[in-house]
Amino acid sequence: MEQAVVVLRKKGVSVAAKKAARVASEGSWPTTFTPAARSACWSRSNCESDFVRPNRGLQELVHDIAMHIAASDPKFVRKEDVTPEDYAREKDIYLAKAIASGKPANIAERWSQA
Repeated sequence: MEQAVVVLRKKGVSVAAKKAARVASEGSWPTTFTPAARSACWSRSNCESDFVRPNRGLQELVHDIAMHIAASDPKFVRKEDVTPEDYAREKDIYLAKAIASGKPANIAERWSQA
């Protein structure tokens, strides 16, 4: 039984490696508004075939993700948009959280870089 698990795990890695090279060029681009219509989110999801795109489950998942993004009120869209001041402030916040959780200082410093 253990050997079967090992074989299946190895096969799973090879299957995943094959799928990594596939192009996911079919997709949907819903625009989502929060209930109060104060925020909106345009999101994109890609799939491997046009047969998957009209799937109601995928559409609901993309809609739910877009709602979470819109409701979180993101201040930046791209990494390049983050100002050095905002980056430093957030880094300090994460560093303080890491130290407060009991992480050693050297680990907390690395953790706040993520």
